Amino acid sequence: TSDWPGWIRYEDAGHTKHASNLLTAIPFVAGECLRQLALLPWDEWMEQKGLVADLGLWAAGLHEMCNGESVECHLDADHHPRLGLERRLSVMLYVHQRWEPDWGGELELYDLLLRRKVVIEPAPGRLIAIDARKPAYHSVAPVSCPYGLSRRSLCLFFYGPQSMSFERSRAQFQL
Repeated sequence: TSDWPGWIRYEDAGHTKHASNLLTAIPFVAGECLRQLALLPWDEWMEQKGLVADLGLWAAGLHEMCNGESVECHLDADHHPRLGLERRLSVMLYVHQRWEPDWGGELELYDLLLRRKVVIEPAPGRLIAIDARKPAYHSVAPVSCPYGLSRRSLCLFFYGPQSMSFERSRAQFQL
């Protein structure tokens, strides 16, 4: 729940959510799930050689969104600010136990002209992988689940050697 001491609270212009970005701070089961996600053959599936999972969880880890929270349209950072590696892949697994369609919280993907193209319901157990080599504008629709429930996901980012000039070390919101 949102009172867990491991949360970092984001309340910036454009997004409100809880996140945990240190592998040692998240529950053991969540950490083990992230480690197992890192071992999957993403290189082969995404046709990208040399992917490196960031188990330091910079901007990744366990995320939670409660009633009234949302994330506006933005681009994620395109490189790791400490390692200098380019982000190549973003993976997200929904880990809440129950979700109803009228509770919102959908992941919304946009084209380069910021037209909404794809809406993905946060169904429990759904795994999403996004090729981060191309600009991937996205948002999260406002969450309207009952009190005591939340939209939770595990996020893991994969990096590789620089192949283009960096533009964003932080998320860039389109306000």
